[in-house]
Amino acid sequence: MKRYIQQIKNFYHLFQAVLANILYGFPSRKIKVIGITGTDGKTTTTHLIHHILESSGYKVSLISSVYAKIAGKISDTGFHVTTPDSFFIQKAIRQAVDHGDEYFVLETTSHSLDQNRVWGINYEIGVLTNVTHEHLDYHQSYQEYLNTKLKLLKKAKVVIVNEDDESYKYIAQSLKLKAQSASWQTIVKTYGLRHSGEERSDDSRIRFGSWTRFACQDDG
Repeated sequence: MKRYIQQIKNFYHLFQAVLANILYGFPSRKIKVIGITGTDGKTTTTHLIHHILESSGYKVSLISSVYAKIAGKISDTGFHVTTPDSFFIQKAIRQAVDHGDEYFVLETTSHSLDQNRVWGINYEIGVLTNVTHEHLDYHQSYQEYLNTKLKLLKKAKVVIVNEDDESYKYIAQSLKLKAQSASWQTIVKTYGLRHSGEERSDDSRIRFGSWTRFACQDDG
């Protein structure tokens, strides 16, 4: 019953997301959006990517659970959720586009993916830190939680996943099956400390290659 009620709410969130995209002119189509999801390390990774891009001379905006930096202005978001509602997100992306920003880094939770709050966002890059056995009070099962995280990766043109995580084999297989069954082309990169990140598939539409090794701090 709880899940059924949530699904009804998700239709409402979808309606809001459609309206927000129309109102602000689907702004994510005019900027490179980088989405970061995962159980741990989302916020840290979001800020690391923002810092790297900004230090490299790019104009970039950001929304995380800590604060938002939109069009060069930092604000205390005061969100009760990590990823805000659709109208806030679309307005922020529109402001970033109007400011001439090239990138928008968005911390993206499984709740926002499940509830359609990020519907319509054109993700250029999707990053997955890890998937652990948490938040199952909402998602009911680890498999459902994992499938929700996959929604972000299936939206992105470039996917970056943690080859050391227990979720990797399932994610790799799911992405490969999607590539084989649809006109969906993406590049999948892996990172990790224990694995080599060697090429995993001969399918030209989905390629697994090496990525710079780094360790993400656990946000708890």
